[in-house]
Amino acid sequence: CSSDLSLAALLTRLAPGAAPTPLTDLVTGPAYDHARPVLVRWPVPDLPVPVNAALHDTDASGPARDGQPADGLRSALLLATWETSTGPVMPELLPPSGGPFLLSGEAFAGTAPATDAPLHAMVDDDSWRLWQPFMTEPTPGRATDKALSYHWYWRGDDGLLALRLAEFWRDRTAPADTLLDDLTERYFGFLPESLGVSEDGDYSGIAGHPDIFDLMELMAVVAEKLPTHAPAISRAAAQSNIDPLLLSAVIFQESRFNASARSKTGVRGIMQLTQNTALLLKVNRMNPSQSIRGGARYLRMLWDSLEDLDLQPWDRWFFTLAAFNQGPGHLRDAIRLDQSLGGSGRTWRELKDTFPKLARPRYHSRTRYGYCRGYEAVAFVESVRYYYYILNGLVALSRPEAEHLAPLLDAVPVRWPAV
Repeated sequence: CSSDLSLAALLTRLAPGAAPTPLTDLVTGPAYDHARPVLVRWPVPDLPVPVNAALHDTDASGPARDGQPADGLRSALLLATWETSTGPVMPELLPPSGGPFLLSGEAFAGTAPATDAPLHAMVDDDSWRLWQPFMTEPTPGRATDKALSYHWYWRGDDGLLALRLAEFWRDRTAPADTLLDDLTERYFGFLPESLGVSEDGDYSGIAGHPDIFDLMELMAVVAEKLPTHAPAISRAAAQSNIDPLLLSAVIFQESRFNASARSKTGVRGIMQLTQNTALLLKVNRMNPSQSIRGGARYLRMLWDSLEDLDLQPWDRWFFTLAAFNQGPGHLRDAIRLDQSLGGSGRTWRELKDTFPKLARPRYHSRTRYGYCRGYEAVAFVESVRYYYYILNGLVALSRPEAEHLAPLLDAVPVRWPAV
């Protein structure tokens, strides 16, 4: 579409039944390997509601079918492959001819039996990993070994658009350009690497696989323990200018909201503070409210201490979390080490590869603060990011757990995360 086309005009052109706008002077852009396709199977046939029909939901659990709640997340993945009695069919946007299709709970063009309901979906691995934590049942995903090749095309008859896209992709081919890598890390870097379950079907937290039981515990803690501490979290988050959901993710990672938790390293309480940190903050670390207040203040102190690094907001928060876990001295060691190895020392994408090196003598022997369990810092940051993503997802998707998180949202800072 033309660059001066209004939004109203664009929507009119895209409306059903509108005459298609011809594409002329199509420009071929770059191709690159990106995502791997994943086959997802549901063991029980179920008629989905298309994603756009989810806008008409009147209940947090999804639109109803014959009095039963629908799984809107399943619907989001089931618009690619349909399996009928004659075999799998790959439609573009509509179901097989005569097959059942639901829109706002009503079937149309439906002469085929319910056994023709979709059982499979083919999605890209990034989309699957984003949706997987919110699926209501453990659904195995099987990925291909080869990545799909994505190709970019755009209209050449829009001079301004074509020029900007050409410039954008020309910049991406520069050897020093890391924009796509940085964006991938920001939005997908914390997700478990695997795409489904192990070959033997074990869900109990294999390395790289989503731990279903861990997610179930998170949901239970949100419903049963978080409400007790929600007022303290809201107060502490507001006082320290921190998103209360991020603070909640830190608490879950540290103690599972267990106020009497203790570690073999000597940290204790719901925020797992050291004795020295508790003394510095003048809080009783075994008092949940004081511990939460102290932990939030300490996170803010660490954030403020990174002002000189001129980091992007999210990278700065990831650095803050790493310092919370291993101490600000070891964080500075990791930054200097990364720079000595040719990195910028300014992105979490780089630092998550450098931090574990501090556990190796050949690297920590040349640092100021010496040996560090850098691999634990990376695991801590990535876990907090993962839980923070899930907590936000529960709210955004209006899941039942959202009612326990809603009281915290008033404390989200204005301009977060750049505060």
